[in-house]
Amino acid sequence: MVSVFDALGLEPDARTLLANEPVGTYLVSVAPVQMKIVNRRFVLLQGPLVDGVPSVMTVSSDRCLDAAWRYWEATMSVSSPISQDDDTLGGLTPRQRQVVALMATGAGDEAIAGSLGVSVRTVRSDVAAVLDVLGVRSRFAAGVRLQSLLGRDATDPEQ
Repeated sequence: MVSVFDALGLEPDARTLLANEPVGTYLVSVAPVQMKIVNRRFVLLQGPLVDGVPSVMTVSSDRCLDAAWRYWEATMSVSSPISQDDDTLGGLTPRQRQVVALMATGAGDEAIAGSLGVSVRTVRSDVAAVLDVLGVRSRFAAGVRLQSLLGRDATDPEQ
């Protein structure tokens, strides 16, 4: 399976997590329409909000499938592998960047290890290396330092 994300809608933390997956699995393109083609038999499309909750439409008409395939091919023709473009954290390895992104969500060591498919000991080693690279002694201090490096205001919850 190949997944394509909209270049303009991909959050920086999501980019960090996906950038280190096997090349070709996750791509970025101009893809504002969310859809999934299932077994070449039907298309799942984002539907309207129903009582404030997003819905999904299933469409199986030949015309819709044809249009979905044309959209997919056009999207793929201008797609590229997801990469980590931000050099602000250049001292961190790709996996350390993934660990930092997961830590920022509040995930604990066990959850991070499960998400990345590594041991808890490996996560703790990566966290220690992150602290060392950032020149701090605690996870809290690392968070403050990262906010500063990324130019984000720690008092603004929207950043």
